[in-house]
Amino acid sequence: MNFKDCRKVYDSLSTQEKKWFGSYDEEEPYIVHQRLISVDGEPAGFCEVGDCGRIPGGIDGDCIVYVAVVPKYRRMGIGFCLVREVIRNFKKHGFKSLTYRVCKDNTASIKLAESCGLRRLPQNEVDASIRDAEYIYVG
Repeated sequence: MNFKDCRKVYDSLSTQEKKWFGSYDEEEPYIVHQRLISVDGEPAGFCEVGDCGRIPGGIDGDCIVYVAVVPKYRRMGIGFCLVREVIRNFKKHGFKSLTYRVCKDNTASIKLAESCGLRRLPQNEVDASIRDAEYIYVG
């Protein structure tokens, strides 16, 4: 996995965006897949899939853990491409569903999830420990 370039993308995020992420650690034990997009040799965005059963308040199975795009590359479809690729790979490998955890005040991630065709679970189906902080999208 290319943590060095993903770290560059993470470091470009605003303070609020980093709060949504939490800490970003190269030793995250639950990350199982990572996809990075570069533009002209420069890291532009990444998406990581993790084992959500290993995350507090997690859901069984794998889920999209992080999606980040460098500010100057936003609104170019990079996040959309990353998430759609993850969805295609999940379907290709026989997974029936995909989970994407989104902080409730992260409007951009909510729009991204919905534009990719994911649907939000009703809050009564979301783990009570994260219900007030996050939406769960599935597809």
